Amino acid sequence: MSRFQELLNGYLRDSLSENELREFFQLAEENGLLPDESMIREQGFDERHEGLTDEAQREKMLLAIRMRAGAQERSTPTWRWVVAAAAVVMAVMAGAYLLGSKERKPAVVKAKVYKNDVAPGVNGAVLRLSDGSEIVLDSVGNGEVSRQGNTKVIKQTGGQLVYQDAGKGDVVLYNTLSTAKGKQFRVVLPDGTKVWLNAYSSIHYPTSFTGEHRLVEITGEVYFEVAANAAMPFIVKTHREEVTVLGTQFNINSYEDEPAEKATLLEGAIQISRASGQVVLRPGQQASMGPSAAGIAVAEVNTEDVVAWKNGYFHFDNADIQTVMRQLTRWYDVEVKFNGVPPTTGDFKGEIGRSLTLAQVLKILEQTRVHFRIEEDKRIVIFP
Repeated sequence: MSRFQELLNGYLRDSLSENELREFFQLAEENGLLPDESMIREQGFDERHEGLTDEAQREKMLLAIRMRAGAQERSTPTWRWVVAAAAVVMAVMAGAYLLGSKERKPAVVKAKVYKNDVAPGVNGAVLRLSDGSEIVLDSVGNGEVSRQGNTKVIKQTGGQLVYQDAGKGDVVLYNTLSTAKGKQFRVVLPDGTKVWLNAYSSIHYPTSFTGEHRLVEITGEVYFEVAANAAMPFIVKTHREEVTVLGTQFNINSYEDEPAEKATLLEGAIQISRASGQVVLRPGQQASMGPSAAGIAVAEVNTEDVVAWKNGYFHFDNADIQTVMRQLTRWYDVEVKFNGVPPTTGDFKGEIGRSLTLAQVLKILEQTRVHFRIEEDKRIVIFP
């Protein structure tokens, strides 16, 4: 990993020291990754982009750098950006940083509160124990929250649950971890497998893996980094498919309101099984399964795009407005009403930070000729 990529990752996590931050911007400037003043003047900063917070400015700075980096460093872009969203990025940059000076200091930006705005999602989940009792992880402190047989259940900082298996028990107990809309969470299973849950998702699993395989069941969208164990295959069941794993990284999108269930392989090998047959995926491939018992479609995809949600972004690749709004409804826990017939063509392409408020995200989407208002009771109205 290059020094710039290392600093970029630290910038995304907001973990850079003051010296590292200066080094990051210096390397970005030396490699031509910062927008220059002429680009900003061409975009025309105006009052429509007021009200973006310091955190949002940081997100926009990152998006601008990644946009330039992707264009210069990749023949097949890892990040693809919508032109209209890039215009907003440059506009915000004009208000957020003094690019003409040697020392880049945040400028004062007038705050603006959007009526009925909605904050982004946060870490949070509910843990259902084997006896049916539930623990709301949002409201309990860090440390041991339960014991399930011989296994300790520990909540850690940063929205993560860890199972520490102290030995095999005679009775197999099962837990279910679930996130509501507007929540996300992580869990490390007893075998060391790491699991990320997107909003409105769940995973059902034993508190100790025994027998010939490791079986879990999921709903919604879940990313796995499976601990290798060739003697005990890892199996994921959804309402449409079964995924068999030996040791790998993969993502499953199994929301019932999506037109197709998708399994995407990042590393290793997985076998997708359903009534119509089986396929084995190679890294970089995605399997799609519709609601019928028809076959499994396989395509090459950009895996970083697929797991953008795990890394803090919405990613849209020629998506229509319905697809975009399904993601927003889950992350911001809102309802959507279309005033008029929504467009069916794929107009949206790019990435937007999931740490932005709902109004800030919708303002970016407005650059593609979609208009909105946020009503009371967390309802979005979309109109031509």
